[in-house]
Amino acid sequence: MAVKTGSVERLVGSYHAWASNGASRVPAWLKDLREGGIVRYGDLGFPNMKQEAWRFTSVAAIANASFELA
Repeated sequence: MAVKTGSVERLVGSYHAWASNGASRVPAWLKDLREGGIVRYGDLGFPNMKQEAWRFTSVAAIANASFELA
């Protein structure tokens, strides 16, 4: 199971704000790809160290960081 925190909800919200503010002027295939990715990320959250592929990698610094739109 992945780590699902307030960070996930915050980043998903930031994505939706960005997507509704001009990012929609992209090809439909790219918009669909982005939407699918953010939905999956929202469902799974950040990976944790109990998952085989991530067992030696901590994503805590990324999950706890504050990101702003450029």
